[in-house]
Amino acid sequence: MNGSVLIYGVLLPALITGVLLMLGGRGTGLAGRPRPFLGALAIGAGYLVAHAMIVGKIFEPPFGERVLPPVDWLPWIVLGLIALAPLRGWPDHARWIGSMYIVLFSVLVSHLIVGRDELASLLVRAALAAVLVIVWYAVERLALKSSGPALPLALLVAGSGIAVSSLSSGVAVFAQLSIAVCAGLGAAVLVGVLDKSFRLPIGVVAVTVIVFAAAIVQPWIYGLPPLAAVLLAVSLVAAWVSETGKLAHASAAKRALIAAAAAAVPAAIAVAIARAALESSANGS
Repeated sequence: MNGSVLIYGVLLPALITGVLLMLGGRGTGLAGRPRPFLGALAIGAGYLVAHAMIVGKIFEPPFGERVLPPVDWLPWIVLGLIALAPLRGWPDHARWIGSMYIVLFSVLVSHLIVGRDELASLLVRAALAAVLVIVWYAVERLALKSSGPALPLALLVAGSGIAVSSLSSGVAVFAQLSIAVCAGLGAAVLVGVLDKSFRLPIGVVAVTVIVFAAAIVQPWIYGLPPLAAVLLAVSLVAAWVSETGKLAHASAAKRALIAAAAAAVPAAIAVAIARAALESSANGS
């Protein structure tokens, strides 16, 4: 990783996310609320800066003779999530905004999965879109419950596993984009440590899940074992363990450790499987 990628792909996303999360709503009635726009802007702006540096381009025209590869659709999807986020603060619009999120998720999946067998491709796309929506919904519900650094730390651990697995499958660009999101999540962890009442804004969740989902599906297409992909998806929702039973009333530090451990187990197994598949492929067996 050269100096420019380190600055624009890691440090700057972390700085943008951290500053916006730390200052956004403090001392006002917004503090402690879901703050969908703040979250989407904080993680999304940092991601878009990193995307431009890592990929070398951004916001390629999505329509025309040239078919955009999946990676070029990501900034458009993230921009759409940022644009829709303010409307989520209006209860009257919540239902149809949720539907628009599902449409954006489906657009990404439709460009990740392309096959000659239209029926098989359609079924795979539908299944993946459904899983993506379920993971998004589960993590977002947790964001409304969990305080302190537990959730961002668990997502950081899961994202690290996704990045390593993606790299092991030879899809380096998605590994780097995942690291950029992890940098933003790392900043959120720091905010959560400094402010025990901090709740991860729900706007962070959709952007995080969409980038991580792309970094799971694309490597799966190029050889990541299906079991590893499933385990990585499980790692994204594993932090729910920290909100079950008596653990929900534990200290912020204890819940953070439990959430991180819960995410680390499936993520570590997935990385081991991905590495084993890589070594097996290298040995020609």
